[in-house]
Amino acid sequence: MQKSLAYLVIFGKLFASKLFNLCFSNLQQKQTMLRKKLKFSKKPLALTQNPVILIPMQTNTITANLTLPTNPVQLASALTGKTVHYTTKKDSSVTFDRERVFKVESVEDVSISQSTGDQYVNVKIIDPQDGGKEKYRNLIVDRISTVV
Repeated sequence: MQKSLAYLVIFGKLFASKLFNLCFSNLQQKQTMLRKKLKFSKKPLALTQNPVILIPMQTNTITANLTLPTNPVQLASALTGKTVHYTTKKDSSVTFDRERVFKVESVEDVSISQSTGDQYVNVKIIDPQDGGKEKYRNLIVDRISTVV
């Protein structure tokens, strides 16, 4: 009985080592096959031939009053729907400095002063510095510093 137990232990060890070698060799074979199949995927992902160049959005800004057109129709077209920075003659009751910002809704009239020779625009504006109120204002074209 002891001999049979010894044979059983030896047979068990031999069987276990053979089973381990068989499983391990199968695992190595599977890994090798998997590597061969996945060779194509070693390239970096999401690379394109032509790189995409993003250009930041640019706003059309007129910074000098010399670029504003003198033609009344073109001037009205250039100001309508734009935000303008305007320097007032006198101190403003809304802001501390004389610089005001208006959103021009429409240009009603373009005229020239007989006494000073300044070109005026009669505009319907929204005044964001005064709570977004809608107003009519006469603006001197030469005092408009920026159109965005």
